[in-house]
Amino acid sequence: MTQFIAHAEEMRTFADKKGATKAIKRDLNKHYDTHGENLFMTDFEVKEFGDSGRYGVLVLCDLTPDEAKSNVSDLLSGYVIEPQLKPEKPVKTETSNSSRRKGQVNVEPTSPLLACRAASKQQAIVNALAKGCVFDHEIEIVQEGKAHVALKGLTSKVGGASMSDLRKVCVRKDGTAWDDNSIRSALYYDIKDKGYGVRTLWDGDDSKEDARYVLVLPEGYDAPLPSKAPKS
Repeated sequence: MTQFIAHAEEMRTFADKKGATKAIKRDLNKHYDTHGENLFMTDFEVKEFGDSGRYGVLVLCDLTPDEAKSNVSDLLSGYVIEPQLKPEKPVKTETSNSSRRKGQVNVEPTSPLLACRAASKQQAIVNALAKGCVFDHEIEIVQEGKAHVALKGLTSKVGGASMSDLRKVCVRKDGTAWDDNSIRSALYYDIKDKGYGVRTLWDGDDSKEDARYVLVLPEGYDAPLPSKAPKS
């Protein structure tokens, strides 16, 4: 697909991967705060820019090139955008209707799974996403770094957690709930860091509160991993 640099002549670069990752997470949250979920981002990659020793960010989005150019905001200026859909062949996912719904999250799992620490926020989110799930629904997944070979993964058509459910487990030390964008970031990045994917199920109409999020397990797993002991 055709890549383009958002709202800039040159790519925005960073001295290290950590700084690039922190910047793109921050700016994506700003984008979603201001414009809502119109970009339908599926992943991002931090890559070295030639042999310069600096790093750029590639944002993958589940849109056609024209849709991506109209939906990406200047808050993402300087990042490279890569649309994933061909305009002549619109792609429908298993969890979508003719168009994307607000609140939809689709994240591909990776392998191997990594155990979350007991009593951690990551473990709480995994538990919520796995609640009531029956991991008997096989789907095809594509993993980066494996030549885009189609693999098999497992997900569930029942159970999972709504955004309201996730607000109850994503609570700060002062007792306040995370905002929805922070929860969404955890689904896109933190849970994927442990190898899990996420799919969206729907109840009723297009209301955001009708979205339920369930785990996707990579090939070779039929249940989430048990938690590991917390650091002493």
